Amino acid sequence: MDCSILQSVYTQLGNSSLYIENDGNCCVSVGVTCIDQRITAIELPSKRLTGTLSPLLSQLPELLKLNLNYNQLTGTIPPELGQMPKLELLYLHSNRITGMVPASFAQQQSLKEIIVTYNRLNGTLEPLLAKMENLQYLLLQNNSITGQIPSEYGNFKNLQFLNLGTNKLVGEIPKELGQLKRLTDLYLPNNRLVGKIPPELGNCTLLETLLIQSNRLEGGIPGTLGNLKNFSSLIASNNNLTNLPPELGNAPLQILRVSANQFNSQIPESYGKMPLQSLSMKMTGLYGPAPSNCMQS
Repeated sequence: MDCSILQSVYTQLGNSSLYIENDGNCCVSVGVTCIDQRITAIELPSKRLTGTLSPLLSQLPELLKLNLNYNQLTGTIPPELGQMPKLELLYLHSNRITGMVPASFAQQQSLKEIIVTYNRLNGTLEPLLAKMENLQYLLLQNNSITGQIPSEYGNFKNLQFLNLGTNKLVGEIPKELGQLKRLTDLYLPNNRLVGKIPPELGNCTLLETLLIQSNRLEGGIPGTLGNLKNFSSLIASNNNLTNLPPELGNAPLQILRVSANQFNSQIPESYGKMPLQSLSMKMTGLYGPAPSNCMQS
């Protein structure tokens, strides 16, 4: 049964070179993995696929991984994919997909990674996605996503990497993101975010990287970030920030880039004890001796 469904999926994907062998055994087809004659993975990156995603994919109950990166797929993500009981990995990087990740994914409790980067997503972020208890990676950068970041995204229980960079997001960074206890990477650059950086982000005890450059953020960098024991990279250039707290010097930062802000203050002496490898403070109004143990740019 899986093989007949796969043939229909192949047809909709839009590449005539995809086919099932004459004996009907789809498990020997390129990019297909089976266990006990049930399809568990479809991996067809860079196959010049020009069609659309078929809702029939939801009729492959044992599918764990769908990788269609680096193609030219159009259309939207079928809501039926939210009904797949075992799907763990959804990779659609670098296509031409529009719409958004459907609300139906909220009932999907097996998905661990959703990567739909470098596409043409053009809706708003679905708050209900935060009900996905096992989601670890939500990567949606380089699209045209509009609206605000839902405060509900602070309810993800296992999220480690949230990347919403290079979209058209507005509004403030929700303070609720400080509830993400397993978050290691938060990427929000190149949007239209305003307001202050929430000090609650200092509660993300595993946070390693915070990218918030090229927004319209104001106020200060929260001193609470200095309490993070794994905090290694902060890039906050091209904003309207006005305060660089001495407490940040307690963090083990290796990369600190805060150029093109409005600090107009002295560089805190505490920054000299950071293990900095890369430092950028141009066009900020900062004065005084810069940390000498790093490369400045």
